[in-house]
Amino acid sequence: MNKQLIPCLYLQAEKAVTGFGQRNLFGDGNVETLAKFYGDNGADELLVFDFSSADAEHDRAIGKIRDICQASEIPVIAAGNIKRMEDVKKLIYAGCAKVVLNFSKKSNIELLEEVSRRFGKERMMISISDLKEFAENQELIETYADSVLALDTVENEIAEISQISIVLHTDESSQEKVLELLGEVAVSGLCGAYVSCLENDLHTLKETCEKANSGEYL
Repeated sequence: MNKQLIPCLYLQAEKAVTGFGQRNLFGDGNVETLAKFYGDNGADELLVFDFSSADAEHDRAIGKIRDICQASEIPVIAAGNIKRMEDVKKLIYAGCAKVVLNFSKKSNIELLEEVSRRFGKERMMISISDLKEFAENQELIETYADSVLALDTVENEIAEISQISIVLHTDESSQEKVLELLGEVAVSGLCGAYVSCLENDLHTLKETCEKANSGEYL
């Protein structure tokens, strides 16, 4: 099974934090060390969410994302606080393989065609939180983006109307549920809690997935 395993780094004040909720320090907070760890641990790509708000903080975050790209031996995807062409340009120049545009924001919908034409469709990923966001912009997304990041839902609904590649972000933390999600035809990759957990060996998860596909794992 060729499914991508994509840990998440949630970046705030140049440190790794635990996620969208309380945002406590994750591990020792050192994002470069974490990036190297995930690459060594079997990850295929790394998704970095920038939690910055003000412009000065955002610029510092982009600088830290550049450090992550330099430390990482796997491709880095950047998401969060993208407002204009210049943000996408800085992230691409920092070394990111892809940039995620949030389609719950009208400004990001309006930005897609421009940045796709300039930097390439293969560098564009779209985050979707409900089916309506995809369905209302389906032609635009399929023309100018390479893949969709589905936030905890709608992967099967999108797959019913489109052939676009779907990466599922999920808070599921049990191996059984993760294997079930990876077994879905609609899911080309998985990111979120289980894949990001420092205690979980992604090499072992891949082996278990292969056994599940061959019928060896029940």
